[in-house]
Amino acid sequence: YWPTMLKAMGVPLPKTVFAHGWWLTGRTKMSKSLGNVVNPMEMVDKYGVDAFRYFLIAEMTLGQDASFTEEAFVRRYNSDLANDLGNLMSRTVNMLGRYCDGKFPKVGTAALAGAPEKELWDTVQQAVVEMESSIDTMRLNGGLNAVLVAVRKVNQYFEIKQPWTQAKEGGAEAVGITLALAAESLRVCAALLYPVMPEKMSALRAAFGLGKPDPKLLRTFGVIKAGTAVGNPGILFPRVEVEKAEEKPVLKQ
Repeated sequence: YWPTMLKAMGVPLPKTVFAHGWWLTGRTKMSKSLGNVVNPMEMVDKYGVDAFRYFLIAEMTLGQDASFTEEAFVRRYNSDLANDLGNLMSRTVNMLGRYCDGKFPKVGTAALAGAPEKELWDTVQQAVVEMESSIDTMRLNGGLNAVLVAVRKVNQYFEIKQPWTQAKEGGAEAVGITLALAAESLRVCAALLYPVMPEKMSALRAAFGLGKPDPKLLRTFGVIKAGTAVGNPGILFPRVEVEKAEEKPVLKQ
């Protein structure tokens, strides 16, 4: 009936109406009669609205049905948010405090001259491209996946460069480049994730002295100002542990 109402008001009809699929419980449609309905507000109260929003967008290919179980939520939460993104943020902030006196190091664009550095920044920039494309094609889960690929690339970069070893060997400049690149990569990733997780990504960006993201700066290296006091947002995503006796997920503080 809504097309008739729009016509009556003189409002142009939309050229496209996009609808997502059904959320299933396992392989079954949610139904009050079956008693398998998930209360989203309970999930939000338990795990936080940002994490719940992330799961819904990351798990569903818009236009198709998707399955929701709390077990699947916990697996993705621990893998993507607690282990990958949250742990990376903690490592970066802690090492900036330990090796750079808690201040953002001074580095130039020459920091991207090395092969590992260029490869990492290219991966981050590819996430920007894929996120833009995913919005145009309504495949938001693909955009989020590209961001997590970039996050994991930063973790791999740490294992390659080993800033803890660089510091022991007296390579202050090398440590600065490693940590600056990691932080700049996190800045871009947080900007891409901001529409989905505004609260958590605001806390992440605030640690580097940044406010709301500016889309024009997604392709720019060196946005975080040298000398900026690096804050500690705490544990962004506490890991969820499953108590085997009752098989109930519990947030680990």
